[in-house]
Amino acid sequence: MNRIFTAALSLFLLASCEQEFLSVKPSSNIIRPQTLEDLEQMLDNTLVINITGGLQRLASDEYYIATPEIWQGLFSSTQRNAYLWKANLYEGETNIKDWDNLYTAIFYANSVLEELDRIRGDDQEKIDDIRGRALFVRAYALFDLVNTFAPCYDAKTAAAIPGVPIRLSADVNQVEKIATVEACYNRIIADLEGAVKLLTSDKPLHIRTRQSKAAAYGMLAKVYLVMGEFQKAGFYADQCITLYPTITDFNELDVDTDQPFHQNNDDVIYYTTQVLDYTTTSGVGMLTGNYIGMDTTLMEMYDREDLRLQIFFNKNEQGRFYRKMMFGSVAVNLYPFTGLATDEIYLIKAESLARIGEVGEAKNALLQLLQKRFPPGYDFGIEHLEQVSLIERVLLERRKELIWRSTRWTDLKRLDKLGITTTITRKLGDKLYEISSDDDRVVFPIPENELIHLY
Repeated sequence: MNRIFTAALSLFLLASCEQEFLSVKPSSNIIRPQTLEDLEQMLDNTLVINITGGLQRLASDEYYIATPEIWQGLFSSTQRNAYLWKANLYEGETNIKDWDNLYTAIFYANSVLEELDRIRGDDQEKIDDIRGRALFVRAYALFDLVNTFAPCYDAKTAAAIPGVPIRLSADVNQVEKIATVEACYNRIIADLEGAVKLLTSDKPLHIRTRQSKAAAYGMLAKVYLVMGEFQKAGFYADQCITLYPTITDFNELDVDTDQPFHQNNDDVIYYTTQVLDYTTTSGVGMLTGNYIGMDTTLMEMYDREDLRLQIFFNKNEQGRFYRKMMFGSVAVNLYPFTGLATDEIYLIKAESLARIGEVGEAKNALLQLLQKRFPPGYDFGIEHLEQVSLIERVLLERRKELIWRSTRWTDLKRLDKLGITTTITRKLGDKLYEISSDDDRVVFPIPENELIHLY
């Protein structure tokens, strides 16, 4: 166990050297954490804990690369191939961050959980909170992994379809085989339910990189939405909103700046960002317009009075729309925000209610968001919508609201299970590429160097 924690703390030292506990001169006394505060600081290592993958965003149809030359100049085969949905995604490349970084977060969580059973302490509330935080971290990372490297959850097949390994131990010598999709989701739900019971903060903390009950409820809503269990998704979305209902009114923001949001924007429930990679095709801000543009078809979906058109985007000298700095910034925020925010939770609530036939309540949930996204007096045109049309409207608002948040790819997969098959296309030079949401390529392959250990 000492060797395992030496490895964990080595990573921690590299990524978080400014933390006070780690600034002490190394000695045998810090081979492993000594106090509850040490464990808290492990979970505050944002470069490890608050990270999600990038492949789903790379493959999405929210943007285009400006020229074939820019595509050819991308730094990795993985980045180039993800853009064109090639089956041979990695071409032998290893150290795939969507896999490595997420399992590193799980390793940290497991390490904290194991050390909690060893470290003595009288503050039971703090012990419970740390345990709840670690359970949340493990569930959050596993959810991202299974949505990247496995088919979408389908109740008819989930017990037989391979998912990803479930790692519950910090022992790096213990190799876990691939679990089923059903087993992955069962573990995610169990960990989140455990987190809800243990976390001491109901609302998001001032430091939005820390976990709260609202975040755990929000994640349960998101998980059940993907599973197609809409009654539960709506219930947990409502639990989250009850604890934290805040939505920023875009009428109060400055549309003329590329940084319309302040740090730790009030909408954010839990902050994560994409792995620190794939900058050319993932960044936000004016410079990205030199390389990529927002998908023109998507941009046409925004009504001229939709404040999101001005708050989210600007246009460069070449006439390409680029994504402005996103809300949830904790620093310069050159990488996309991929965490939980209230806008997504209201959309989950609206969709879930609409799908179970609670049309009036679904409209109310949707209106609570849209009223903050359009000028006063705007006619949203949803009063007379029936169930099917209302669901379509909610899905449209998801596309416009959650752009650049790494939700689009999972939506394509989950909607395909509901009978909505979508084909998306890209043009690069004279060649046209396409992929359908029922294509096997929507599931990213597990990196080749990992596969030899998993079967």
